[in-house]
Amino acid sequence: MEGNTPGEYATDTIYDNRSDSVDALISPSHRDVVAELLNADKKAGYSSYSLQIHTLIKASLARGAAGMVGHGKNVWSNVHINDLGNLYNVLYDAIQVNPATPHGSKGFYFAENDKHNMCDIALSIGKATVSLGEAKSPEPTTFT
Repeated sequence: MEGNTPGEYATDTIYDNRSDSVDALISPSHRDVVAELLNADKKAGYSSYSLQIHTLIKASLARGAAGMVGHGKNVWSNVHINDLGNLYNVLYDAIQVNPATPHGSKGFYFAENDKHNMCDIALSIGKATVSLGEAKSPEPTTFT
């Protein structure tokens, strides 16, 4: 969430839900996106999902080769859908018991049980595109 270093390194910073306010975690370049999320929370919900890997697949197919931003060293956390569902259940139950359960800028909940770097994702995309006959090499290259 920091700086303009697309795919060039992994950070040692780990974000979690123990922060007093999510504001301390948000870089200026992400504030507009987070503001939209907070506004949606105030309006009683939103529907959003990540298109990150989908977009990489689509771009890789269009160029006939797997690709990534920078060197793909950026690390992203992931969570199994069942684990995320369990978190939602825990939050739902907590809200039923205590409607003051944190939400908005004090209610960002982090779920993670693994992580990946984008180079590994791009390599997996490359292997799949080769097996489908859509690319000649599984090795990803940097988008230009």
